[in-house]
Amino acid sequence: MFRTLWVICLLAVAAAPATAQDEMLRFGNAAMAEGAFDAAVLAYAGAVPALEAAHGPMSVPVADALARQAFALGAMGRYGEAIPLAEQAVAIVDQSVGRNDRGAAFALAALALLLRSSAPGHHETRFADVADPLAWRSLELLEQAPGPDTADVGRMLNGYADLLHFAARDVEGADFEERLARLGVTRAAILPTP
Repeated sequence: MFRTLWVICLLAVAAAPATAQDEMLRFGNAAMAEGAFDAAVLAYAGAVPALEAAHGPMSVPVADALARQAFALGAMGRYGEAIPLAEQAVAIVDQSVGRNDRGAAFALAALALLLRSSAPGHHETRFADVADPLAWRSLELLEQAPGPDTADVGRMLNGYADLLHFAARDVEGADFEERLARLGVTRAAILPTP
């Protein structure tokens, strides 16, 4: 069904190029919600060129689309493709708005979760030293300025809390969950365990 919707979406984009990126992002979000991760990857990848043209290649909207594409790839277990995209998204955000801007929260959470999820055993890996500070920074940005994507970012960070519990770091995992609950974020497992 989503393959058919994908073709319809492409036709709509061709007919209305001014809103191409908006339609692609909406389609990607809908595909993610339905668990059609392959369709979401295509939609987010298709949105990037239009976003670059509209906002510039080093913009938060481009970083957000890359992070969402990376997250969809991670949901399919394609971490080798996902992690470089998430790293690119974080680099764009860091260069364009700075490391402590609210716009960085999604990209940081996506990269942290992908790094931890892709690590064998999910604990005490070479990724933990990199992923943990990213996840905590994303949570702090959410707490400083909740926004329309708080639920999306929060669900990823709840997934990160699950990984902390899995690694027998229950105190940190519980702290994550408690702080997210104060933001109104519900519990949800996000990525499959490899």
